[in-house]
Amino acid sequence: MNETTQICVGLDNKPGELARLCRVLRDAAVNIEALCVTDDADCVWVNIVTNPADVAERVLSEGGYRFFTEKVLVLKIANQPGELEGVAAKLAEAKVNINYVYGAGV
Repeated sequence: MNETTQICVGLDNKPGELARLCRVLRDAAVNIEALCVTDDADCVWVNIVTNPADVAERVLSEGGYRFFTEKVLVLKIANQPGELEGVAAKLAEAKVNINYVYGAGV
């Protein structure tokens, strides 16, 4: 389990905004390693883990994006039944609250 920085970017909820964000990051040679998109009444929130994170923050700031950062845990678990349950139980025992999870089975 590693700690890293997640960047939470607020976008207008309209077609093309995610593509524009991805283009800005691509043009700066920033890789998106993880992504979660959610919406609320006012906007779409794009939560991303990037590499390099400092470059992503710089180009987002220069581009006028509204964003904030927070520390998150990154972990790899086996793609089989019960693995997430075990991790969630261990985090609960350690009094770590899980606000949300995003991932992929590979």
